Parts: sequence; C-alpha cells; structure tokens
Amino acid sequence: MKFRSCETNDDCIRACVASFIDRDDVPHVFNKNSNPEISWKLLKEYLKSHKKYIALIPSDEDPREFMQINNPETPYLLFFSNVSGDHCAIFRGSKKIHDPSLLNYQVKGPNSKAGWIIGLIGDLV
Repeated sequence: MKFRSCETNDDCIRACVASFIDRDDVPHVFNKNSNPEISWKLLKEYLKSHKKYIALIPSDEDPREFMQINNPETPYLLFFSNVSGDHCAIFRGSKKIHDPSLLNYQVKGPNSKAGWIIGLIGDLV
C-alpha cells in the first residue's frame, strides 16, 4: 500500500483505491466541488475497465469491531471523519493498515455526508 495524498487535495479516495489495486493511474475524480454521483460513476467505470468493482456498504455504527470479528483478514476502505474533516483509509479487521494522509489522524466518527461506509473492492467475474 504505497499511494499517499495530502490533507488539502481531497485525494484520499483515489490514493486508497490506487493502493488497494496497486495501480498509479487511478483518476482523481473526487474533490470539494465535484458531484458525488458523477464522481462515483467515473470511479466505477475506471474500475470496470480494469475488471474490478467497488461495493459500498452503509453502516449505522462504527463497523470496525464487526469487521474484526466477522472478516478479520478482509481489507476494506472505511469512510469516516477525523479532526481535519471527512477521510478514507484502508483497514483490515479493526486496524488501519494504510492511511494516505501523512498526518495519520485517528477516526473521530462517521463521514459527515454519508455516515459510516465500508468500501469493498473485488474482481469482476
């Protein structure tokens, strides 16, 4: 997991996806001014072109304990908030295994726009 972003460029989703699939050509489709529906569509099209998909799963509660008990070896993207705002990082079980931010802030709570969201990336069959 090698790709990084900085706190000011709204690039954490791109960096997490790039790290997850080990590609450096993931487009930067999310920023403060982008339409989320269009951004997700563009990202899904990119992933499909590489025979991948992303499943987004909402949760009413912090999903890390559930993932630790039920899916301890499964890496996933977690969308959450920290002291600097909304963020995305890669977790396995309850442990953060890659944070694209060099500041590596702790999870503060759910994403302010969408609540707790798990992102699972897999191969298209």
